[in-house]
Amino acid sequence: MNDLVLSEGLKNTIEQLVLWPVRVRHRRKARTKHKVRIDALGAVRHTLEGAAKLNAGNARTVFNVGMYLLLLDQDIAYFTDDLVCAIGDRRRAFLAKHEAILLYEASSRGSSTLARS
Repeated sequence: MNDLVLSEGLKNTIEQLVLWPVRVRHRRKARTKHKVRIDALGAVRHTLEGAAKLNAGNARTVFNVGMYLLLLDQDIAYFTDDLVCAIGDRRRAFLAKHEAILLYEASSRGSSTLARS
């Protein structure tokens, strides 16, 4: 048992060292994408509020779907960041399972949202 724990610890340490440059590049790109996503969410929210004031039902539907997709993209990006930075097979499997659940729920909700419109 002790050997298993030591070998897993060694594997995780090597993984941290080898994947360090990949994680640094990913974090840099993720920060830039996060800023763009926040700006896009603000623009869509502002336009959605304007469409609500004008009683523009079809435009509201389009911007509601756009808002939903941007928020879904944000959730997926957070999961991806966590997956890239995860150390160890157990942690990656845990995150991958929950990301799969998110995608499944999003696909079923997304199709029902579009069907209602």
